[in-house]
Amino acid sequence: MPTDKSEQVLTFDTNPPPDLTCSGANTLSIEPTRTRAAETLTLERTLSDLVNQAYGLAPAEIALLWQTAPPRMPIPAPAT
Repeated sequence: MPTDKSEQVLTFDTNPPPDLTCSGANTLSIEPTRTRAAETLTLERTLSDLVNQAYGLAPAEIALLWQTAPPRMPIPAPAT
């Protein structure tokens, strides 16, 4: 390791930046993100259903839970 500042060497990355035009950015980030979001929502709904099942909740009790849910629930209420 250099002890004197005059011995330090600066290096620069000479690789060009990735193509982040609209079409390039969409294929690189948007579609995989949408896929993961859909998978996450499916997993969250499955977990919610399993928890309701584990507690032995009746459909009326589950409906009451959703009617009184806070406005910032991480998943939307199931379709009726």
